[in-house]
This record gives sequence, C-alpha cells and structure tokens, in this order.
Amino acid sequence: MDDFRTKKQKKALLYSWPVLAALGIVVLITLYSLIRIVGKSIETSKNRRVADAALVELKAKEAKLQSDIDDLQTDQGTEAAIRQKFGAVKEGEHLVVIVNDKAETPDPNAPKQSGGFWAFLKRLFARNKN
Repeated sequence: MDDFRTKKQKKALLYSWPVLAALGIVVLITLYSLIRIVGKSIETSKNRRVADAALVELKAKEAKLQSDIDDLQTDQGTEAAIRQKFGAVKEGEHLVVIVNDKAETPDPNAPKQSGGFWAFLKRLFARNKN
C-alpha cells in the first residue's frame, strides 16, 4: 500500500503545474535553438555555393595567367606582348594609326538638344520677349 501511495505522489508531482510549465519552457528553448541551427545551416550552404563559384572563377583566372606566363617565356610571346602594349614595330616595318572619324565627334558649336520641358518653355518665352 505504501508503494501505491509513493507512486501516486510521484505521479502527482510529475503532472503538477510547475513541473509541466518547466518542461514546456525546456521544450520551447530546445525548439528555438533547433530553428536557429537550421537557419545557420541554410546560410552556410548558401555561402558554400558562393565560395565554390568563386573558386571556379579563380581557377579559370589562374589557368589564364599561367597561359600568359607560358607565352611570355617565349621570344614570340614577349614580342607580341610588347607590340600590343606599346605599339612597337621592328626595323623596316611601318605603324599605321587609325584616327576616329570627325562625324563621330560632336561639334562644339552645335546647339544642345537636352534640357527637358522646362528649358523648352524658358527658351520659348525668352524669344517672345525680344
């Protein structure tokens, strides 16, 4: 009979309001922590994808730079780089420089077309005063 009373007292204690409230708080804190961990996991996976894309880009850049280095280590590659960068020519060769057409450059004396609606009205009334 004593055993039955102690079991009933333990059960009453476990199902009491304060114990259930404390257990609920523990469950809520655990859920909140789990949600934060999942959010950080998602953010980490996004950052991983960005880092992988950057790694691929850097490897491509490294391959191009290595190719340029290999080209510059040959006489022909060095000569081509100097010609491209400085416009150098060998003895007996001629350099042709192409200048932009005059039609492409705006005429400084030409009237400006911008100004909008208010500028148009100001010009319109300024002409009528004279």
